[in-house]
Amino acid sequence: MPGSAAHGETWLIKNDVNAQKEELAKRKAKLEEAVARLDLGIYQAAQDMEEEQEEAFEDDEHYDDEMDYAERFDPHDREDPEVLLEERQQLKTDIEDQLEEVEKKLKELESSNLNFTWERRELPIALRRLDKPWEDFSHDLLVQAHLEAQAMAIAEKERLEQEAKKAAKKGKKVAAPKMAPKIRDVPTVFCAKVMDPGLAVAADGRVFYRSDAAYDDAAANALVKETEVFMRFCWRYIVEKGKFNFEQVGLLPVVHTATVSRTHSSSKTMSGAAIITPFMQNGSVGAVMKSLAGKRNTYAYEADLLLANARNLVSCMAFLEHYGVYHGNIHPYNIMVSDDGFRLLIGDFVPPSEFKRWLVQVAKGLAAVPPYCSPEYYTALYERRIQRPSVYVDTLSPHKHDVFCLGLVILQLATLQNVTIYRDKPKKLTAALEKLKNSDSPAAPDLASLLSRMLTMNPTERPFFKDLVDAQDRWALQASEWVRGAAELLGFGKPPAEELYLNKSLTPPGMGTQTRPPTPKKKNESSTCNVM
Repeated sequence: MPGSAAHGETWLIKNDVNAQKEELAKRKAKLEEAVARLDLGIYQAAQDMEEEQEEAFEDDEHYDDEMDYAERFDPHDREDPEVLLEERQQLKTDIEDQLEEVEKKLKELESSNLNFTWERRELPIALRRLDKPWEDFSHDLLVQAHLEAQAMAIAEKERLEQEAKKAAKKGKKVAAPKMAPKIRDVPTVFCAKVMDPGLAVAADGRVFYRSDAAYDDAAANALVKETEVFMRFCWRYIVEKGKFNFEQVGLLPVVHTATVSRTHSSSKTMSGAAIITPFMQNGSVGAVMKSLAGKRNTYAYEADLLLANARNLVSCMAFLEHYGVYHGNIHPYNIMVSDDGFRLLIGDFVPPSEFKRWLVQVAKGLAAVPPYCSPEYYTALYERRIQRPSVYVDTLSPHKHDVFCLGLVILQLATLQNVTIYRDKPKKLTAALEKLKNSDSPAAPDLASLLSRMLTMNPTERPFFKDLVDAQDRWALQASEWVRGAAELLGFGKPPAEELYLNKSLTPPGMGTQTRPPTPKKKNESSTCNVM
């Protein structure tokens, strides 16, 4: 079912292209077999008709004229070869039309297949912590279980090898032990954020949809182009640092984007931008915190786990910040929990044009002020009501705005209390950080120190993401850019890492030989995924 959001609607879509292709291939084979049988029947009917005509000519029983033919011809006489010939030819024409339609659908599916997969990393439910904090978690237990599983696998392999050696000494032939093939998990359900291109909103809140189809297409294509820019740097980071493992680097990628046609309640069709991301089974941390209502004092996240995830997210945002990419609307419901339950992934990045349009609507009072908001943006939106889009990206820093919002989310995870009210209350914010710092966890002081820098009230004193990462990571980022720039200047640089995803194969190494179809995966800039 669709879900509403500040920047459009979120849908669950099913990428069942492979299943549809299998069904269509079976139907195509049946239709081709039917055409072959009809060809044989048509040939036999033609032969019978020729023989009958020869016999009629010899017996002088031919028709006198057309009227004589009409009177003597019986279209229901299935023993007449001419009737059978006509029926079979008509049936063949109908089946060939069906076959042509099936081939057309197969061709469309080849160009619309969302050729993306990843390896799910499942752990026992009792070891999870982020998605189910009420479950017991022990790092020692996790390590012990992993080592025991490894030892059992090694012992089983050695036992089979010993049996093979003993059998070989006795002259018996024993097949070498084979490892069970790894089952490839191909996801079929994805999330699709569908954005409408800049709706016209009246002062009384009425929404007017655009009627100019040319404008709709141009505006939707502009959103798609902005999303493709984010995709490029997103996949560069995932490939270079995570080796295709986006869960490890804490970034939820966009796997496909295209324009789609939508029909609204006004019965008017217009173009929108669809942004497709992987569907995470554990949902968002916002949903987790909502499920903990009334239990916040009983269940709390471990500081070391939050610190590791906070550093991971900061490193990810620092890389994107280096290329001018900002999020624009960080809150608990667009920070997802990985399938293994131990990592946070930030996603649902807002395209720049949509970010500016949305903030102007907020300043006009036509949309609510986001609860997770930095003090300077709250002042500009709620108190000063600034309606110039350039102010929110030039005068104010969207990157520092992201720093503050991410700090609020991490602090809320650490305290499991509503911290958005601390936005304009420095004393309460300081008290919450001091309480976190004095907790029993050895990682709490480091986490409190990081959050204290992120939640600096004065934007001029608040650091950028690049100032929050470790010096080693910062130097690695700069060195990577220097090497890439020098290689491109000298003309022997390798293709950018994101090209491994965007232009070649969408499959991580070691997960099969699936490659991109020869035809583009976007046809006429439209998506053909099925909405569940």
